[in-house]
Amino acid sequence: MPRFQFQTPQGNYEVEAPDQAAAINAIQGILQPDRKPWEDYQGSKPDLARIKNNVAKMAAQGAPEQDIDGYIASEGVTVDDVRNFKPGTSYQGRKPWEDFQSGDAASQPAGATNAGALSPEVQGYIARAKARVANGQGMPQNSLQAGQPIHTPFDRARVPSQTPMLDKVGAFSMSGLEGIPIVGPSFKNVALDIAAGLGSLSGQPIDKVRSEMEADTARAQEQNPGTSFLGTATGTIGPMVGVGATELGAKALGITGDSLLGRILAGGLSNAAIGGADTAARGGSLSDAGKSALISGGIGMAIPGVGSLVNALGRSVGEAVGPRLNALLKPESEAAKRVGRTMLADRNNLGAPVLSQQDELSALINGQPILNVDRGGEGTRALMRSAANNDPEARAAIDRAVSDRFASQGPRAVGFIDRLMGGNADDLALQDSIRAAARKANNPAYRKAYKDGANGIITPELERLAGSPAVADAMKAAARNGQNRAVSEGFGAFNPRVTFTPDGRVTFRNSGGVAAYPDLQLWDYTKRELDDMASAARRAGRNGEAGTLENLAATLRGELDKAVPSYAQARQGASSFFGAEDALDAGRKFVSLSRSIPETRQALAKMTPAERDAFATGFASELKDAIGTMRDRSNVIDRIWGTPESRQKVELALGPDRARQFEAFARVETIMDKLRGAMGNSTTARQLKELGMATAAGTGAGYVTGDWKAGLTTGLLVRGARAYGAKVDEGMAKSIATMLLSDNPQNIRMAISAASRSPRGMETLTAMQKFLASATMGAGLAGSRAPAQP
Repeated sequence: MPRFQFQTPQGNYEVEAPDQAAAINAIQGILQPDRKPWEDYQGSKPDLARIKNNVAKMAAQGAPEQDIDGYIASEGVTVDDVRNFKPGTSYQGRKPWEDFQSGDAASQPAGATNAGALSPEVQGYIARAKARVANGQGMPQNSLQAGQPIHTPFDRARVPSQTPMLDKVGAFSMSGLEGIPIVGPSFKNVALDIAAGLGSLSGQPIDKVRSEMEADTARAQEQNPGTSFLGTATGTIGPMVGVGATELGAKALGITGDSLLGRILAGGLSNAAIGGADTAARGGSLSDAGKSALISGGIGMAIPGVGSLVNALGRSVGEAVGPRLNALLKPESEAAKRVGRTMLADRNNLGAPVLSQQDELSALINGQPILNVDRGGEGTRALMRSAANNDPEARAAIDRAVSDRFASQGPRAVGFIDRLMGGNADDLALQDSIRAAARKANNPAYRKAYKDGANGIITPELERLAGSPAVADAMKAAARNGQNRAVSEGFGAFNPRVTFTPDGRVTFRNSGGVAAYPDLQLWDYTKRELDDMASAARRAGRNGEAGTLENLAATLRGELDKAVPSYAQARQGASSFFGAEDALDAGRKFVSLSRSIPETRQALAKMTPAERDAFATGFASELKDAIGTMRDRSNVIDRIWGTPESRQKVELALGPDRARQFEAFARVETIMDKLRGAMGNSTTARQLKELGMATAAGTGAGYVTGDWKAGLTTGLLVRGARAYGAKVDEGMAKSIATMLLSDNPQNIRMAISAASRSPRGMETLTAMQKFLASATMGAGLAGSRAPAQP
């Protein structure tokens, strides 16, 4: 540290200070007229109580006599001072301030006054010195001439600190560095060596710089005992906490492990090794190291056992008392936690299907009323049943929700089929347009059939049918509309070859009176007009009339098939495999037919795209009709999707894309229906609860022991506790049922979040236990160190 020399009006002084400003402040304090030099020594009285206590400890530990004498000398006192000291007495040895007698000319600055303020000369000198520093001129160093008197009424240790905060930082950091287990003293020496090396760059000898730094460190630690203690504790405990936070370190210290015995042994051995090595590294004797190892090892063995006991008690309270208390005070909160924990367990169970995001989207599109209970698995449904068993109101709400939803399964399935087909599959106009499209796509076959029946067709049955007013009306409409129909379907000119009487009867003669019979094209158009008339009657609700017209059309169709076989082939095409009139009818029949799947696939492959559409529409229409004929409260999805054959039929009839949508719809319905199965019909658990089996158990015990009064009392107490618990359970049951019967997924997300905080709380508790365990080991290590330090 630099030394600054001052030639003041009151004499020459040399001041050692960290910088010029500090030196000026120091000289100003020295020249203060009411300040006496020996006052700086008042804090330098030796602490004989501490010194004597350390000497006693050294003697008890068997320290050599020369070491004890050396230690006493390093404190600046004599052996007699220590021997003669008694608690409560003051120091009687040589007092350093006695060197500064008031009449000592060598130490009494010239020009000093008792005015209580600096003399004008001194004030001017201080002002000029500060001005020189402010102007960058600096103060002279080592500039006094030989023989000039130099007043040095204070030494380095008594220079007032100009940086108290830096002193605190230094005391904390050096104490913390020295406190590190085992390697702390070495680290401190390395730090001082590095600092001394940097300080020697100013030109001073490195040994002198290091000695001054050691003195500065000792002074800072002595003047800031609290900060030094905190630094030592941090340096000792911090590394132990850091080691305990790692997986390997925690096992080595016995904080974690597979068994309690293993942790006790690991904690004892590791802490004993650390304690002994730390004392040895600080210069302790073999005996000191052994004592430290024994103390640290004992602490290390005790911590795992105490920690396990505390952990067990904490978990017992948290898992048993906590939920019950929370259920009493905050039933909604506890219900949310239980629902959340159950939901998490269900979602982590890969073998139990739960609703996916795709299922949620499918349900939204198809109008399926999923509830929060459907978003869980078997555990969630079991929780719902438990809620039903514990509270009649909860059970009533659950039963009502289950019943209403199951009753609406059929209408939901019908609506889904309509959406799947892009409209009402039962719409007769839609079916007629699909038939027309399929027929038009099969024009080549119809052209051949019309050619085969071009010379006129008449049979007794056809003549009989022509006598029907409905057939006559249909033929008249066919003759009137036939030209338009023929052109639209790509055929040539149309000649009906028949005439009609004014009263509407058909005559099989042309306009010239020559016998003429309708060709196949006219008969086919007549059959189509009958189909249209039947469809119109069906749409209008005249089902009887529609049935009559459908029978006439079917009879006519059968007679034409006999007369012109190619007509049946044109109309049926691949649909003949199903014994159907056309592709639409084939799709209808496929619902109930049991045919070989490979053969069915081959027959469908022969259909045109228009015929495939007609087949799918007929299949969907028949499915809807089948659903409508099912008994009330039947499981519709199980009937139309519950077997491999039914699923293959849906895929063949509707195609892969529609089959996948059908599967998604059926999957959601199946999961929704699981709640109905989970609720079941057994009432045993509910009956036992309502009968109060606790009372029977208590009185039964009294009967066995012969003490019927005690038994009755026990039964009543247990029943009272059970009744109180039942109230709590009923409140919980209502909250659980309300949450699980809601269709708002946000409730489940909040419940899962609440449940997730509980494991995190236990994890935090475990982390705190690990921290406290390792911190206690560090504190024990610090306490085991030999305290015979100045």
